[in-house]
Amino acid sequence: MSGRVKPGAAMIFIVYNTNDDAVARGYEPWLRETDCPFFNTVPGIAHYANWKTVGPAPFAYFDFMVLTDPARLQDVWFNADMNAFRTEWVRLWGYGEKPLPMHNYSHVVTARRTALDLGRDTGWLSMGKGEPPAGIDTVFVVEGSLARHYAGADEAWYADAGVRSPLGYDWVGFSVEKPVSGDLVVAAEVVARP
Repeated sequence: MSGRVKPGAAMIFIVYNTNDDAVARGYEPWLRETDCPFFNTVPGIAHYANWKTVGPAPFAYFDFMVLTDPARLQDVWFNADMNAFRTEWVRLWGYGEKPLPMHNYSHVVTARRTALDLGRDTGWLSMGKGEPPAGIDTVFVVEGSLARHYAGADEAWYADAGVRSPLGYDWVGFSVEKPVSGDLVVAAEVVARP
């Protein structure tokens, strides 16, 4: 998938940290050479890209995983090849010494308004509660969360945001030219994309 994310597109938004020595051991080249190419071959994934935060944030990395169809969510999440790959990711890179609760989940978001160019290299990630402010290029509404079953979670694989909301925000925004207000705003740059 190239070009822009369309309104109504479903995406899995993944936030995480790694173990402290992961970058020194080659984590970012591994994302470019192994992780990103693998995820972009999984049936049901239209676009997968790895990003990192630049500046203070509760997580160092985030991924955009755009689905070909919202109805593919369960198929994608339980893809056997993906499960094996993600289990190996945890073994290689970990989640850091004290992962925050939000890191134990991935977050299902749906594009409300969008002008996100998937080919960009930098931007501003915003997250907030309530209604998102005007001026954000792309706004994703948080619909629910996915438990990381491949990392040993023993709870429901999916829960609506009204039931389980570990991210703590109602929306995720991405702007290209300038930061836009939110409860959390951080600069970001792409690490790997197709």
